[in-house]
Amino acid sequence: MHGVGSVVQWDDGTRLLNAVLENALPDLVFVSEALADIRGTEICRRLMLDPSTRNVPVVVLCDKLEETMVRAALDAGAADVMAKPLQPDLLRARIRSYLALSRQSQNVAFEAQARSEELERMVETMRTELAERERTMARAEFLFNHDLMTGLPNRRHMLDLMERARRRAESDRLPMGVIALGIERYGALQAEMSKDAFERMLAAAGAIVQQTLRPLDFVARIAEDLFAVVMMPRDLDTPELAARNAREAASRAAAALHSEIQIDGRSIPLEVRTAIAVYPQDGDRAKDLLHHLDHTLTLTRGAAAPRERRRATQPDLASALALELRLRQAIDNDRLIPYYQPKIDVKSGLLVGGETLIRWPLRTGEYVGPGEFVPIAEAGGLIPALDDYVLTAACVQIAEWQQRFSNFRIGVNLSALKLHHRGIFDRLRELFATTHARAEHLELEITESALITDFDAASSWLTAVREMGVSVALDDFGTGYSSLAYLRRLPLDAIKIDQSFVGGLDEDRSTVAIVRAMISMAKALGMQVVAEGVETLRQAQILTRLGCDTLQGFLYSPAVPSQKFEAMLEAGRVDPRRGPAKLQAANSTAPLFAPGDAAPTTVVDPLLRTG
Repeated sequence: MHGVGSVVQWDDGTRLLNAVLENALPDLVFVSEALADIRGTEICRRLMLDPSTRNVPVVVLCDKLEETMVRAALDAGAADVMAKPLQPDLLRARIRSYLALSRQSQNVAFEAQARSEELERMVETMRTELAERERTMARAEFLFNHDLMTGLPNRRHMLDLMERARRRAESDRLPMGVIALGIERYGALQAEMSKDAFERMLAAAGAIVQQTLRPLDFVARIAEDLFAVVMMPRDLDTPELAARNAREAASRAAAALHSEIQIDGRSIPLEVRTAIAVYPQDGDRAKDLLHHLDHTLTLTRGAAAPRERRRATQPDLASALALELRLRQAIDNDRLIPYYQPKIDVKSGLLVGGETLIRWPLRTGEYVGPGEFVPIAEAGGLIPALDDYVLTAACVQIAEWQQRFSNFRIGVNLSALKLHHRGIFDRLRELFATTHARAEHLELEITESALITDFDAASSWLTAVREMGVSVALDDFGTGYSSLAYLRRLPLDAIKIDQSFVGGLDEDRSTVAIVRAMISMAKALGMQVVAEGVETLRQAQILTRLGCDTLQGFLYSPAVPSQKFEAMLEAGRVDPRRGPAKLQAANSTAPLFAPGDAAPTTVVDPLLRTG
């Protein structure tokens, strides 16, 4: 064909079809529609059905280009239809085009195959990484609840187990014994021995104590030199019998520690101080039992090491656990109080909702804020229970308010632990069913750190929550990754700019530029923008002109009890606490800072920080 390639010609349609399918893979096929044994469109259709030839361009030749014939050929998969007689120059040009198309199709097929193989390798890699992640998570969960050196339950886990045992004792009206074992000369032993030998000695000590106990009793390492044993309540026990069993268990453990520890062929006799407490005669709460143990251990230590000196190296056992126990009781007994901080719509000035914040009232009449008790909850493993408490309180309040008000949304902070707990969906459905709260009035506020660990899981979780009708906001935006690359992958309704950025708006031009970029990023993705920590009119003005949608902060109101927040909902708005809000229009062209002017200084009224 004069430089366009070699040509093989068949006069019989069936032979052509068989040759193409069985022997050769041509770059291009010309077939006449008017063959005696089989029509050209049928040959085309069969070639398109075969995976090996479906990418080969087929040109159907006919005597006359009729619409029905052309449509039939193209429906059969033909690349083109040409009328006879063929013009040599046109045919040559068409052949070059079709050959280029064929090579391109082959390249695409090769690339698709390569991509498919690559995807298979990626899937296998993901399976391996998932298995490793599961092993890592299991290990992390173990370390979260156990002492690394001995493998025993740690202080956090012991407190949980002890509380369960105490509740059973209370329910069944049975006594319960608790033992403390304090290692003497702990610091001296640590200095005398190598690190490896010392750690093996402690691990052996924990194992030996466990071996001396009854099957259901357990030992935990709750401080550097202190083991604790909980003796589970037994049917028919009396306080006298429980005390005797505890004394005997303490004696067995002390004797075993003194005689049975062998490290590198060397016998290491451990001297221990022991103390016992029995519920309920030594205290009807775990805190009281711990006070009793701590006091007894202090007395047995002797005058050479007074209590003040011991406190310098080891925290008071009771004080270390008392706050956790009190917080746990406050959660269980519904003693925490929800407060709500208003959110104000920039354009209308109307109150559009609030964020739920919990206060912990003490018997003295003082209130403990979340900044103080959340670390206690984290240390004691109480965050999931606290999350559920706040979520429940918010839904109960939403159900009440939705009867009178229509346009509001209540935000609830949700921790990473609750976020990745599969039961959250069932819990939300249960709360909506039992409280009759409508999902559209609830907004979950999630921190970046809770989402960044697993984008795919986070995206799936957020999608499912939003499908329930619940809004989702990204809290503390700007303090973590704040990347457009990940933000666009997460189905979010809003971002909340962290107050650390808002506080610098009226002092630093660079902060204005950063906040402008944050707002632009969110707007490009169709998200609402909330600014928290707004304390001055100047900050509100800047945020308004940058395009922020909602403001939250002391300028309008601190967090308030539900009754006061309800009055705000009734009024529909909250006036700024420093006089009328004369916010500049969002589309104002005036500069945020006048040329040559120093950035304005914020003067914060300290009274506003005490709400």
